Amino acid sequence: MIPFVAFPGLPPAICSRCGRDRTFTHVYTDGDVPTICLQCLAVVKDGRHPAVSYRVLPTALDPEPVIRERLIRRGLSERDADCAIQQVPARILQLIPQEWLVKILAGGKIRTGLGLVGLPEQGKSGFLAALLKTNWANYLRISLQRWDFDWNYEDQFRWVNWLQWATRIQLDPWNESHVQLLDICKQIPVLVLDDLAREKVEDPRAAERIRAILTSLIDFRDGAHLPILWTSNLGVPALLEKYDAHHVRRLIHGNPAIELPPDMPTWSA
Repeated sequence: MIPFVAFPGLPPAICSRCGRDRTFTHVYTDGDVPTICLQCLAVVKDGRHPAVSYRVLPTALDPEPVIRERLIRRGLSERDADCAIQQVPARILQLIPQEWLVKILAGGKIRTGLGLVGLPEQGKSGFLAALLKTNWANYLRISLQRWDFDWNYEDQFRWVNWLQWATRIQLDPWNESHVQLLDICKQIPVLVLDDLAREKVEDPRAAERIRAILTSLIDFRDGAHLPILWTSNLGVPALLEKYDAHHVRRLIHGNPAIELPPDMPTWSA
């Protein structure tokens, strides 16, 4: 099950039925309706909480199956969608800015991005997948606390495997679908660019088209202050050599690169 994570600074809330502090599982209420946690609310159903739609309670208590299915629909592979935050090695978590990490895990909005660079199979994509799953689950729990179970949070994310997209560009550089995907990636509130710089391009025209799409995407999101979560098997010096150095610096400026040590153990779901 995706874990509950308390948002920093949130005061404890005591369930009026079981008496336990279950911060982040509570439905916060006003007036004569007592505070009650989701577990107790699912059992009681006594009519004192008419604003709650009881059909959403099982999903609120364990949202992982629905979130997994919807993130796959948004571009994740099944392997990445199975990753859980509890599986992420502590060494990776310790490298991430802690204030940023806790707020995202607790369901806060992702306003700034970051990149993970390191050797293949170090779990870079798995970490981002687990991060998004936990963020979404706790956001849903927050939304239920506010009497608004918001599944539209799904529209906040887009996961793009850059290697696959670059491969499609090589096969058909001027296909209209590339422009359509670029427009989506420019506007989406949270973009994940996975496997950046893995493509190997021999056709100079295709290479130029790939660079043009990437630089346009970076320029737009940097100017709009929209975050990019990204991964690459290449370190920053190699990225600067492979792509236009100016645009790589713009990417890293707003979404700083975190380099995983070479001795970091591999992990996966």
